[in-house]
Amino acid sequence: MRSTLTILLFYFCSFGNLLNAQQLWPGDANNNGEVNVVDVLFVGLAYGETGPVRDNASINWQAEDITTFWTGTFFNGLNHAYADCDGNGLIDKDDIKNPIKDNYGLTHGVVTPDVFSNGTGGLDIPLKLINTSGVGSLSGSMDIDINLGETGNAVNDFYGIAFSIKYDPNIIDDLEFDVDPTSWIENGSDETHELSIKNTVTGNYDIAIVRKDQTPISGFGTIGKLNIIIEDIVVGLVTADTTIQISIENVKMLSPDLTDIPVVRDSVMITIENVTGLKSISDFRSNIEINPNPFSDFFAVSSESSSIKSIHLYNLLGELVSVQQGLRTNEITYSTDGLDRGIYFVAIETEEGIVTRKLIKN
Repeated sequence: MRSTLTILLFYFCSFGNLLNAQQLWPGDANNNGEVNVVDVLFVGLAYGETGPVRDNASINWQAEDITTFWTGTFFNGLNHAYADCDGNGLIDKDDIKNPIKDNYGLTHGVVTPDVFSNGTGGLDIPLKLINTSGVGSLSGSMDIDINLGETGNAVNDFYGIAFSIKYDPNIIDDLEFDVDPTSWIENGSDETHELSIKNTVTGNYDIAIVRKDQTPISGFGTIGKLNIIIEDIVVGLVTADTTIQISIENVKMLSPDLTDIPVVRDSVMITIENVTGLKSISDFRSNIEINPNPFSDFFAVSSESSSIKSIHLYNLLGELVSVQQGLRTNEITYSTDGLDRGIYFVAIETEEGIVTRKLIKN
């Protein structure tokens, strides 16, 4: 009897130590090793839940101990403590707009890639891009409706969706997504949270929309609008019209029980109308030099064929970290004091167009 009690005591102590050893990384709500828009869906699924405040909680990108698990779990068994990204004991919008946004794209340990369910056309739910503006023009803007579901093929038990918009950053200057407040996913009131993260260097725009009332909804039609701003100078655009593609990638739509709902992706072609006076530029990129790269405290940019007008420096997430404008020079030394080590992208605007290069700070 005594040996049995000893074994049981050892088991419970070991189990308690195992719980104490569990850790989370702020923003990685689904605990797959990477912070991205799918984490927004998990926050929404546990929205409003409360539990123990995390000891010494912060939103810094570091491992933090889960000393006490919450009572709630997701359908895959993951504890709701992971969705309390800021550690204040309440799962709400602050877990989206602070930890997920601030730590977006960061990874830890071995990453388990998210699984995306690509649907079959004519069978599964479509996510469509609808061009409502017709033909675009330089320096102009265009609107694209984003529709989920259609007549005869409505979404059942919708709770959240995450997807990426792929575009050409050399032609599209900016784009913004807004949820339609009259959309069926809002159900006549403010029932969703949305996060969108843009990388203007790679041309990826990640979007997540999730409900917050623990109640799924069914329907079809417009869920939001994508506004696009076209560059005023497009390298390689000649007097003839040009056509570009905007496409949807990496779609994950969930029901409250974490069931993946297959979605059919879409793309749309946009025509930029004839603009006289622009000439084709095929080789001016080779006239731009950047040294040193990798760099430490500075790098120098030189242009043989035309003056440098501006320099924009972006981090890996596409966020602008430094800019110099109003330049009229063929060579400039760019100080990088205060920048953290890592990967950056520099966009160099000259009289002939814009060149983007990857840089590394040691």
